[in-house]
Amino acid sequence: MDIDVIEEKENPLLGRKELKVRVVHEGPAPSRAELKRRLEAKLNAKKGRLIVDAIRTGFGLRETHAFVKVYDSEERARSVEPAYILEKNKPPEEPAGDKEAPAGKEEGEAKSGEEGKEEEKPAEAEESAEEAKEGD
Repeated sequence: MDIDVIEEKENPLLGRKELKVRVVHEGPAPSRAELKRRLEAKLNAKKGRLIVDAIRTGFGLRETHAFVKVYDSEERARSVEPAYILEKNKPPEEPAGDKEAPAGKEEGEAKSGEEGKEEEKPAEAEESAEEAKEGD
């Protein structure tokens, strides 16, 4: 994967550098996390300061264009960037690990609760059938 900086612009008001990069790749387009990791290494940016804002790959092309921001400090990045962009730039292990464990437990609990209800339904149906016979 080759990464070329097409345009670099300093934005002192927001305390960041804004970069347009071109990534030439073989196979599928790189993920946001992979691109972020490679750019941090290439640009010597510290973790938490580099934000991959947008990634665009043309259909059938082996070339991806991205808009990247490198902040002076991690605190500045958190104060300027919208929450959804910060969420997209989190490592994939964090959101997936937190959400999967509790979801599995809830599903198991729901299944056991549903099974108990199914067992009660036939008994209720028998009682209502008996009441219907008595009423005739």
